[in-house]
Amino acid sequence: MPGMKVQHFPNFDRISALAATTLLAYAMSRFVDLPVRTWGIEVWGVYFEVILNANTVVSILVAGLTASGADWLIRQHPALHERSTIQHWFVPGLMALVLGEILNSLPPGVLWGIVFLIGAGLLLLVLLAEYVVVDANDLSYPLSVAGLTALSFALFLVLAITLKNNDLRLVFLMPPLALSAGAISLRYIYLRLNLQDNFSPENARMAFYAAFVIAIISGQMTVAFHYWALTPIGFGLALLGPSYALTNFIGNLTDGREIRQAMVEPALICFGLWLTALLLQ
Repeated sequence: MPGMKVQHFPNFDRISALAATTLLAYAMSRFVDLPVRTWGIEVWGVYFEVILNANTVVSILVAGLTASGADWLIRQHPALHERSTIQHWFVPGLMALVLGEILNSLPPGVLWGIVFLIGAGLLLLVLLAEYVVVDANDLSYPLSVAGLTALSFALFLVLAITLKNNDLRLVFLMPPLALSAGAISLRYIYLRLNLQDNFSPENARMAFYAAFVIAIISGQMTVAFHYWALTPIGFGLALLGPSYALTNFIGNLTDGREIRQAMVEPALICFGLWLTALLLQ
């Protein structure tokens, strides 16, 4: 019956195997010592240098493994039918990538173990939430949407701080942040449309165009804030402000709010984040 509330849970063996494989890869990377590889290329008189080490390679591979594992897990859902699972790959993959970068930046010890355990718990919750949101009629759908939204923007903030802290050149800094902002925005708007039972091909196209614009604006903001005298945390907060505000604004419009009403909350949040970024200088 359409609209009937149901509740689905993923196969425990599958979700456990996926989380264990991902975390085992991070644990084993501590014992892998590969030589650092450096590639250099000159384009239009500008020299680019790419440095790869074992930790970077493991982080990228584990992110891909987690994304493909999310696909393997979600295809078991009885309400999926023939729908694509691509939208369910991004947050687990980003979670694995950010967790890997954080673990790689910490020395072995108690703190590393604590972060490892917290990351394990969050990864399990992300996989569970992604499974739940396959069906908008699931009893836990609203809670899962809220959790995925909060965690997605928190991961974006951590990613921005981490990349800025690594002192990357702008050409390597802007693309991942712009793409992440666009992907997170698209995911959020899709989830909100489903939550309001307002998902349609026309609204899906609108969401894609809106996310594309947000990605471009976030990329431009990255360029601007990169040249400001901001700390990595300040840079992350300053970039999070417009990315979240624009996404929330579009989400409010999908709920049927008037433009003025839809702008109030995002504007206040953006102002608060920018003020916090300035105070942290």
